[in-house]
Amino acid sequence: MKTLLIILFLFSASLKAQWEYKTVDNSIDNPYKIAFCKDTLERGLLKMERFNGEVILYLQGSYFCAESLTVDVSLNVNNELKKYVFRVGNSGKKNVLFLADPMTKKKHTEFLEDFKKSTFMSVRVNEYYCDNSYFAFDMKNALEAYEFMSGIKPIEKTPVESN
Repeated sequence: MKTLLIILFLFSASLKAQWEYKTVDNSIDNPYKIAFCKDTLERGLLKMERFNGEVILYLQGSYFCAESLTVDVSLNVNNELKKYVFRVGNSGKKNVLFLADPMTKKKHTEFLEDFKKSTFMSVRVNEYYCDNSYFAFDMKNALEAYEFMSGIKPIEKTPVESN
């Protein structure tokens, strides 16, 4: 019951956040692509970046205690909840969890297909020593963001940003 109430609360939160994607040019490094989605409760970000030619998906939050964690993900696909469990490592700064590294890895095939079709994503980071963390994401534009990151979609909707 507690889990259901949390999911309903997260789902009823403001759905103003959605996937954004762009090319970043800071005039120092080569321009690079990034895609991100803010948590509807503004606690974290879901990000896609390219690393070694592959698209990786990671969750950036405030602080995650353990070095190794279990993350429960629920995707709403055609009004059906698709559930996935990831065993992930924590970053050195303890604020980043790599969920799908890379997204095209064979074990992530079903998740990737559901990810691209989903309308909403709920995430629970299961902590062993600290409180669990909850995140919710409006998945609008997830397919376009993934295609942009993977090179399937060569033209972006927004102009190149310069810092």
